[in-house]
Amino acid sequence: MKTLIFSDSHLGTKFDEEKFQALKQVIEQADRVILNGDFWDGYLLHDFTDFIESTWKTALFPLLKQRETIYIYGNHDKKKYSDERVNLFSTSQTKQYRFTENGKTFIVEHGDRIAPLIDIFIPYQVSIPFTILHDWAESFIISLMGEKYYKYLHSVVNNRIKKYAKKHLKPDEILITGHTHLAELNVAQQYANSGVNKHHLAQHLWIENGKIKLETGRY
Repeated sequence: MKTLIFSDSHLGTKFDEEKFQALKQVIEQADRVILNGDFWDGYLLHDFTDFIESTWKTALFPLLKQRETIYIYGNHDKKKYSDERVNLFSTSQTKQYRFTENGKTFIVEHGDRIAPLIDIFIPYQVSIPFTILHDWAESFIISLMGEKYYKYLHSVVNNRIKKYAKKHLKPDEILITGHTHLAELNVAQQYANSGVNKHHLAQHLWIENGKIKLETGRY
């Protein structure tokens, strides 16, 4: 079983052909897919229907359904923002998913429960313009710095999650999150982060026969 885990694609109503081709390429290699949160962006879209009725429905959703995709809710695509139509692109939905391979247990969740960000402290109506402004600024900075931007900004949050893993995980468990947009694989600290698929950064994790691998690139 070859499992693909990716997160933070933050899909919108506007179809992005380059992003689609990058996702398609890796999804077609997988036996199973886990969407680890922030698959679509409720803060930028305002309405789940806009996303469901976009071109993503015909282009991407069938690929995900064929691989019995597990959908984990994130902070930008909370369960309350959507409805039963999540079944168009996934076969099951949850806040945390566990599975075991070759004696290792992988615990997959978005990460916002462990390391909440500023969005939980401000009203949803304020989060929308804040997110739009942040998204624009982030896109500009990444065009100059690439993925180093996330390393400088979010390494503190990754470290907070690793401290949680050290405190709460058993020796045979590995915690996998997204959320911070900072891809990382640190088996010694029982932690992996599936990174981001946004602003032309393409990052994801593979798990096969109990072994975990991080792939990063651009699209």
